[in-house]
Amino acid sequence: MQVNEAIKERRSIRNYNDQMLNESTLKEIINLGILAPSAKNTQPWYFKVIYKDKILKEKIADMLVDKMGNIALRTSNAIKTSEALVIVYGNINNEVFDYSSIGACIENMLLSAIELGVSSLWIGYILEIEKELRNI
Repeated sequence: MQVNEAIKERRSIRNYNDQMLNESTLKEIINLGILAPSAKNTQPWYFKVIYKDKILKEKIADMLVDKMGNIALRTSNAIKTSEALVIVYGNINNEVFDYSSIGACIENMLLSAIELGVSSLWIGYILEIEKELRNI
């Protein structure tokens, strides 16, 4: 698949089927994310991968609804039904540069997922429970 095709095909998927995601595909998506450009080559990203841990995904999904209310129900359901949740954290020293770099990393991951036949969703609401996530 060419890049322009992946860009055109990318969608935010909130309803997952029983499609299996194998560990090697998940690692490939993350490794392609890491190849994103970053300001001053700081590579400010790091990841917490929750793979096939239904209890932890449900806990995170419920935390999101507790914090945000019904507005987060669809996103919460997407977390619960996903095969994996990749939380991308940042080591933020320069907000503009570091957030832009992390965004590039995430976009690489989303486009890689399309090429590999994996549905994905960029969850912005997750920032609402960032402190709580760091304590898990």
